[in-house]
Amino acid sequence: MKPGLFTLFLTSFLFIAGSEADQERLSIEDISVNPLSISGLLQLADSADSEFEPEYERQPLEGLQHRVVSFQVDDLRQYAYILEPAGKVPDGGWPVLLMNHGHHPNPPQYGRIASGETDRPGDYYRALPIAFARQGFMVVVPDFRGHNDSEDSEFATGPLESNWYARDSIVAFSAIDSLPRASHVNRFMWGHSMGGAVTLRALLALKNRVKGASIWASTTTDNRKSAIYYSLMSAGLSDSLSTEKPAINRLMTEINALPFDFKPKQGDASQFIDELETPLSIHHSVLDLKSTPYYWSVELAGKLYTSNKPYRFYSYAGDKHLFDGDNLTQAIQRDVSFFKSLLH
Repeated sequence: MKPGLFTLFLTSFLFIAGSEADQERLSIEDISVNPLSISGLLQLADSADSEFEPEYERQPLEGLQHRVVSFQVDDLRQYAYILEPAGKVPDGGWPVLLMNHGHHPNPPQYGRIASGETDRPGDYYRALPIAFARQGFMVVVPDFRGHNDSEDSEFATGPLESNWYARDSIVAFSAIDSLPRASHVNRFMWGHSMGGAVTLRALLALKNRVKGASIWASTTTDNRKSAIYYSLMSAGLSDSLSTEKPAINRLMTEINALPFDFKPKQGDASQFIDELETPLSIHHSVLDLKSTPYYWSVELAGKLYTSNKPYRFYSYAGDKHLFDGDNLTQAIQRDVSFFKSLLH
């Protein structure tokens, strides 16, 4: 995308965001506490007391130690994949990167190969944890509920999935305390696609416990906006007041079925960007439309700018939802440099 066009995108959004900033804003403490609200996630982060339990070791991977552990969230047994760098442990422990994976169309098959055998994190993401571990990060990749062998598939793949998975990410982050060679200070977070929305919610709950975070091609945390967008895509970009919007219908059906009162705005992290305490790096392909539109990242950058929050925003040529080739190499290098610049 030409710089001038991006400037137009950002300038237009800043005008809107500036107008919104003049309105009275709610704080996280002003919204009702429930399992999916940002205030409920904040309460979870402050009270979470979980440990990783060893499950099994895997054969060393090019000098890297990797293993599978389990942990408990909402009385559900869940699993995570851990990669540990080779070599001497630095003073204070390895810096830790928790990675929030994106949407999987068939969650029980997440991290499985064609034979059905578990081989986390699966071919789609395989190169990423390895790349960060080679750069000296202990990498933790939670499965999320309903994925692979993790319990409770009831809410997996639904329109509120990233709201639920934020709970898994937050508790997995707190369980890092049980890893003896992990740093107690240098902890970071990464999310792709749906995992970007998971990351944004987790950051608001965990506050400055996360020293830096990166999101790639993130979905929006506004459930209604997301549902409208995907309804339009399925309708071939033709819309009217009377056009059927299946994603909106599914969202409202799922909300109405919850055993507690929940309003989508309560779980929209973008409403509370002014309370974000973690520097953020954003990456997106400019022609990514079918999965997560580029303008969602532009909107987020605009909100970070108007809230005077530290961020970096990188645009990439092409339409790849998960980068490949030189773009992938560059994005990883940028994140490694970003995280290492924040080490204490």
